Amino acid sequence: MTIPHRTAAAVLATGLVGLLGLTGCSLFQRDAGERVLIVGDSVTYQSRAELKEEFDWAGELDIKATSGLRTDELLPGAEEGLSHDPSSAVFMPGYNDVLQNRVDQAAVPEMMDIAAQVPCSVWLLIPVKGVYSPDIAEAYNQRVRDEAKGHDNVHVIDDWARLVDNSQKFALVKTADAVHPNDLGRRVVAEAMSASLKRECD
Repeated sequence: MTIPHRTAAAVLATGLVGLLGLTGCSLFQRDAGERVLIVGDSVTYQSRAELKEEFDWAGELDIKATSGLRTDELLPGAEEGLSHDPSSAVFMPGYNDVLQNRVDQAAVPEMMDIAAQVPCSVWLLIPVKGVYSPDIAEAYNQRVRDEAKGHDNVHVIDDWARLVDNSQKFALVKTADAVHPNDLGRRVVAEAMSASLKRECD
């Protein structure tokens, strides 16, 4: 039996409220001049309007996201963002490394080095459910976990991945490709990024 779309959305919304409830938002008092760097590919790029709305607490939001780029191809933008001395950052690359089956060649160490130079960073893992092999996606995620070891200021989290992997099929991603977020998904991407940053970098 399938769950009606509205019911699925309600379940997801309830789960997300629970996720956000862990952040202790009332305790999260940021300097109005805080600069937040966000690095990602098309999943992040397509969510930029929602990100700008969700990160209204940041003094400045610097989104370095480009569709179709692998982790190595995102490095120049990430480096440029780092040059502006962000106080915190969110990273979610990897989709195109997985789609192109280039996990072994992915520039995870180089991107992790950038993340580690920010006072506090979160790195969101990608879902293992999609049009790609779950084993390849998990291999990329494991590389991220391994590279993050020893960097106490880089927090690897699965908030977005867990919500996608545990939701009804196409509840958060488009039916056309099972990768890019739909209307609800873009909102969840933004909320997951903001909530995880508040939780980990408070």
